[in-house]
Amino acid sequence: MDDGALYGERIASSVQVKLKPNLAPGVYVVLWRTFAARAERFEDGFITFTFSP
Repeated sequence: MDDGALYGERIASSVQVKLKPNLAPGVYVVLWRTFAARAERFEDGFITFTFSP
């Protein structure tokens, strides 16, 4: 099953932000509540948030 096109559309309609995990915990709570963000991955010392408009 090739969902490459769907994946491309999904990436185009969302914004990904990489943050270092050493910020204050309140910063992440504000991001989650304000933008309904998902923390998808933790890799290379970064937390990747995805914001879907």
